[in-house]
Order: sequence, then C-alpha cells, then structure tokens
Amino acid sequence: MAQINAKKHELKNVSKLHFAKYKSNTSISTGSEKLLLFYSIECGLKYLILEQNKKNSTNDFQNILDSNGKSVKEIGHNIEKMLRILKVENIKLPKLPTKIKDEKGNIINAESSQYNQVWRYGIECDEEIELKIEEALNKVMKHIRNRMGNRA
Repeated sequence: MAQINAKKHELKNVSKLHFAKYKSNTSISTGSEKLLLFYSIECGLKYLILEQNKKNSTNDFQNILDSNGKSVKEIGHNIEKMLRILKVENIKLPKLPTKIKDEKGNIINAESSQYNQVWRYGIECDEEIELKIEEALNKVMKHIRNRMGNRA
C-alpha cells in the first residue's frame, strides 16, 4: 500500500492540534491522551526535520540522509531516530516494560517507536515507567514547540 505523504504545514498544524487536545484533559491521562501526545510529537519532529532540511513533504524523506548516510524515508514512528537526526541528545526515552511475556517467559519491553501500540491497544505496562516516559515526551514536546516558536 502506498504511503500518504503529508505537507510540512499539515504536520505543524496537526502537531499543535493533537497537543492542544492532549493538554485540554486536566485529569490523569489515559492511553488515548498519551496517543495524542505521541502523535503530536511524531508530527512535530517530522516537521522540524523537513524544516531543517528545507523540504516540504514527507515524500522528501527519501532525499534526507541520517548521520550514517541512509535515507530517512522509512522513519515511521521512531521518535528516538528523529531526535538523533535533529541532534537532540539530552532527552532519553526508556523501554516500557509490558505485562506481556514472550514465548520464553521474558517480559516484552516496548521501544519508543512502539509506545503508540501499547497505548492504542490498551496493553498493561509498568505504570511508574509510563509516567517517566510521559514526562520525557512532554520535554520533547517543549523542545518542538520552542523550535516552532511556541511556548509549551
């Protein structure tokens, strides 16, 4: 199936929209709110990568190279990779231990590129680590909004 490409201004607008919706909830955030935060960050980081490289659409990711000289066209949901491309090194996103075990009985840990799956499917996970991740994601969003010229 062909990828649907987003324009830079669309990424910026939807990042702001998702974040505003996330922030509008004053209670403890649910998986749905965390999904909005996750996608707000994903769109914001993709916007910043396009802006940094003077490109206009996610279709242009094929022409943007990471530090290893590889195209970023398959960037997907990899927030850590996007942060590396933008040279943001002061924010760490830990693995999220789930309550699911693999066939060998080991706990499955979600990478940052998989947080959206945990929240989308309502997978039970370590709530303490999840709170730390949400704090870290809010730091990422603050960084994005500062680079976009908005205060978080």
